Amino acid sequence: MSKFWELFEKSIIVQGSVTFIVVATACYLFVTTGDIPEALSQILGLILGFWFGTYTQKQIQGEG
Repeated sequence: MSKFWELFEKSIIVQGSVTFIVVATACYLFVTTGDIPEALSQILGLILGFWFGTYTQKQIQGEG
């Protein structure tokens, strides 16, 4: 359980949750309506860019 709190302190849990929620929402909207609002599309790109940028930076630093 301490591993969970350690990851939560580094906000990995929060980042992953927010990313998952936005991606799931975009996928749901695309499947049900066939259209994703422009604002959600931009937010999705921003969040995924931040997520993968953080992951890449941690790989470069040797933390991952």
